[in-house]
Amino acid sequence: MAGDRRVAPRDDAAEAIESYIAINNLQPGDRLPADRELAQLCQVSRSTVRTAIRHLTDAGRLRVRQGSGTFVAAPKLVRNLQTMELMSLVCQRQGSTLSTSVLSSSVIPANKQIGRVLKLTLGHPVFFLYRMRSADHQPILTEMSYIDYERCPGIELIDFTRCSLYDIMRNQFDLDVCRGIETIGVTYPTDSEAELLGVGLHTAMFYLSGTADTHDIVPVEYFKSVVRADMIKFSSQLRLKEDIPS
Repeated sequence: MAGDRRVAPRDDAAEAIESYIAINNLQPGDRLPADRELAQLCQVSRSTVRTAIRHLTDAGRLRVRQGSGTFVAAPKLVRNLQTMELMSLVCQRQGSTLSTSVLSSSVIPANKQIGRVLKLTLGHPVFFLYRMRSADHQPILTEMSYIDYERCPGIELIDFTRCSLYDIMRNQFDLDVCRGIETIGVTYPTDSEAELLGVGLHTAMFYLSGTADTHDIVPVEYFKSVVRADMIKFSSQLRLKEDIPS
């Protein structure tokens, strides 16, 4: 009949799995029954259960560990798009602990792209910092930062596994980062990013890029991040402009 749309078996199975988690009060890290048992509980085929698990994994509700099984995932970290809140505070607010690994740290000459974004001449010294951030020892993102080195001489000597980049810029170099521009897109990880973040090469990721500016609207940092979409989500407050008729 025209207009009659039945719920897909995958969605029925996904709802049944969600109900099983709620009824049994499963917590993040708890293991679900094997596919065969879930199929019997949901009264669907094992292939439908696997499809439902993939759907819930993409949604961030489940996590599959090869050779170990399917587990209830921890809630995604939520980052507000309208603030420059430090990732450490995002994790702290939601009960997680952030750790940082420095993958590369050096002073490099600015290429055309970096020079254009930071308004520097070609070859100008730039501090390059490449980090991986983890929440509760689970990798969540990689981040590249490019900073005008002449405004932060000696910054390459600082241990950024322990220190906040923005705190150092503010307290040691009198650079008060207070605004910026950020764009968000979708990307797929490179081989090295996939290995670092523990994801497949065909896993869709968030791609963030932009600049951080001081009060005088001078860009002091150009950043690029690859973020796990199954670990982090973004929020924003919507408001209808008064001059737009409803």
